[in-house]
Amino acid sequence: IVPNVDGNNIRDNSKFYYYKGSLTTPPCSPIVQWHVLEDTMTVSSTQLQALRENIYNSDNVLLVPNYRPVQTNTNSIYDCGLSQDGGGDDSQ
Repeated sequence: IVPNVDGNNIRDNSKFYYYKGSLTTPPCSPIVQWHVLEDTMTVSSTQLQALRENIYNSDNVLLVPNYRPVQTNTNSIYDCGLSQDGGGDDSQ
């Protein structure tokens, strides 16, 4: 969907967070398993525009806008990946 994005930039030892959540577009069904990297990555305005122009729903209608206001998370968040001491998977 987005040109010139290289998933290989994510290292095997990257720290990330995991939680169960919901879709960001209606009907906002609680069916998503989110994996969020601790270290941010950047995309260009061209890449972001390409993403915005290529997100369609099941009826092949462009999803605009493709976000919703921030919601309160009531689920557990898990701290995953290797830490300084080599551990991981600590629940918060």
